Amino acid sequence: MLSQILFDVPLRFVGGIAAGDVVRYGSILKDAGTGKILGHLQESGLAQSLLSQALSTTPTPLGLISNTINAGASIYTATQVHQIKET
Repeated sequence: MLSQILFDVPLRFVGGIAAGDVVRYGSILKDAGTGKILGHLQESGLAQSLLSQALSTTPTPLGLISNTINAGASIYTATQVHQIKET
């Protein structure tokens, strides 16, 4: 499980963060002196990928329902195609 969400930090803020002039509060970047919001961060693609992998490998009631619906739809489609071929 992820204990920290990874964010993409725009290059223009990297120096300010390193110097302590810019601080991060969750997904918000603020000026350390004034508290003014300077920008918002976007979760990195890596975090999204890891989260989706974790969710896809963990069975959930919603996932089971979704899989059942998909299986039913596939059977229905196969039946319809079979009937069309016979006519």
